[in-house]
Amino acid sequence: MKKLLSIFVITTSLIISSVSFGQNNDPFADQSDPNTKIAKDIFSSTRIVNLHSVKQKYARQLEFRISHRFGPVNDGVYGLFGLDQSLIHFSLEYGLADWITIGAGR
Repeated sequence: MKKLLSIFVITTSLIISSVSFGQNNDPFADQSDPNTKIAKDIFSSTRIVNLHSVKQKYARQLEFRISHRFGPVNDGVYGLFGLDQSLIHFSLEYGLADWITIGAGR
């Protein structure tokens, strides 16, 4: 049991010491270009299909959004091909500043 414990401790210490050497500082961190511009308009909207994107609203920008989600099409005529189970979402969002947005939806 002591032999197994000592092997475990030695192996663990070797693994931890080898992993800690792999955390070097980035050699290119100090070589940043002063003319670098931040890309603001990566996407044309704050939503991609039904999910959020990385784009934020600008200050004093108002957006009214209507989104739909439909039921399964294979319900056929009984479910009117997914239109009977449709969910509609209305939302109104306003950019207070370039870094904060408020909104309400139903």
